[in-house]
Order: sequence, then structure tokens, then C-alpha cells
Amino acid sequence: MVDVAIYTNFCDVLNNCCNICWCVGLPTDWTQAELEELVSQFGVITEVRVLYDAVTRKGKGVGFARFESMSSAAMCIGRLNGVTVDGGM
Repeated sequence: MVDVAIYTNFCDVLNNCCNICWCVGLPTDWTQAELEELVSQFGVITEVRVLYDAVTRKGKGVGFARFESMSSAAMCIGRLNGVTVDGGM
């Protein structure tokens, strides 16, 4: 079990457009549906992606979620940053 870091880019905060949460430390077998299930409790999701290795097709332990609103993204970051997820990197 490893902590998952969920954050936004500091430049996005400066430009007042931080509706994307980057998720690092995800389990390598997670799907986009599992990431969406984790973060959707905080608001309307417009896009979710998990990054995969092109050769092995295994997850890279990284993904992102784009929320409809910045307040939903902020709530996601505040509540999930540092949570422990089984099988994380």
C-alpha cells in the first residue's frame, strides 16, 4: 500500500484554471473506470485518463481527472492527497 499524491500544476493555480487533478502513485493495474470511481464523488468529471506503457500495456501509476469546476478539483485534492491505495507504486 502506497500513498497517492493528487495535485494540480502551480502554473494552473496562478492562471486560475486548476480544474485538473494529477494522480501519481496509482496501482499499475488500475483502469480509467477505477480512477473515475475514486474521484467522481467530488463533482462532475469531464475527462479521466490513466497513462499506460505502450509496450507492456501496464499502467504507469499516473493519471488525471478533469472536473467541470475548479471547486470540485480543489475538494478532490484536499480530500485525496496522501490517501493510501492498495497496490500503488
